[in-house]
Amino acid sequence: MERVLSDVLVSALRAVKQVNDEGVITTAGRDRKIRQLTVELDALYTIEQLLVSRVIRAAVEKGMELQAAVLNQETGEVDFLGPHPMVDHICERLDSRDRWVNSFSDPL
Repeated sequence: MERVLSDVLVSALRAVKQVNDEGVITTAGRDRKIRQLTVELDALYTIEQLLVSRVIRAAVEKGMELQAAVLNQETGEVDFLGPHPMVDHICERLDSRDRWVNSFSDPL
């Protein structure tokens, strides 16, 4: 539970900064926008964490799509956010990191 709260807190702080930069007029509108953006950012962060797995990255590179979606509790509908906008960049960065780490393997 502590880990989940920690992860969501990062998304919430990012959402607060972004909403404050937008200049939403009403407090209710601001709070609603922060909640929605927090959930969306957390869904994208979850995709980033899935991509740490080499198996998931390999599947993505072969065409599998990771889609983010949010359940609207008021309507019961699912709002699809789509794929992570930086999935290719994230995969390249993680692949590069893995190659670097593997270059230090002991040959024995």
